[in-house]
Amino acid sequence: MPGPVGRQLGLGRLLALQRLAGNAAVARLVATPADALTTPVQRQSTGPTRLPELSPARVGNRPRLVPAISEQSERAAAALLRDEAQRQRLLDLMTQALVAAGLVGDPSLMVGGGPIFDWSEPDDGLTRPPDTGYQPGGRNVCQVKVGPSAFRALPALAATIVHEYWHVLQHQHDGRTIVREQQFGSRHDAASDEAEVEAWAHDLILSPSTGTDQYPTEMARGWRSFVTHWKRLTFEQRTPLLPLYQGARAAAYRVVRGWMAAYGPRRAREVDPELMDSLQDPGL
Repeated sequence: MPGPVGRQLGLGRLLALQRLAGNAAVARLVATPADALTTPVQRQSTGPTRLPELSPARVGNRPRLVPAISEQSERAAAALLRDEAQRQRLLDLMTQALVAAGLVGDPSLMVGGGPIFDWSEPDDGLTRPPDTGYQPGGRNVCQVKVGPSAFRALPALAATIVHEYWHVLQHQHDGRTIVREQQFGSRHDAASDEAEVEAWAHDLILSPSTGTDQYPTEMARGWRSFVTHWKRLTFEQRTPLLPLYQGARAAAYRVVRGWMAAYGPRRAREVDPELMDSLQDPGL
């Protein structure tokens, strides 16, 4: 029987992730609850990619920005995106649209019923667990903040909401995912690297739904962030996550390959050799 994460995701979404990332990886995400969650987790990219951007038309033929949501919601969101005074209203609209699309399960697991816009948040998003810590078997309502950088495009905003909701689900389920430990005199959230590997893989695999697969820079940024956390894991930590690694790499490579075709493989390697090398890495 699925744990809390499995119930929140729903059968259809679990089956889709199983097809894309493999049964073993998804089974790990929906298994047994564990210990306390006390550390915030955030959607923080690891620096800009050097890829020149392509317009969506040069990457794919889809006219939609965020394919998972309705055309009516997308039009309303696009209009609100142009008005900086409407950030919270846009967040509310996008969250409800993603709920209707099945990419966000239960918005009541977030304080206020959804993400909160925060001008001072330096990253795309940040999820904080309840002050009381993880409550096994209970509803662990988390505070989700979204910063100004997430509003660079509707697909980026959709991906940020989905990413942070994944962390909300982790807080419902797996206390082992995020722990605090002292290392070299400062806090090092070692297990949060596993949480971010799961969340960034989730971003990349679901990119056709959020629309980020239309933007090579977004996919490259997501892959680079995934790899940064992946490299911090031990061999033992990586092994059960390898199917997720393979699914995320396939999603990133599929989009970056389109950029390579437009600009040429040699030029791609000259512009961003680190990215090209990481996409060839088997992961272990």
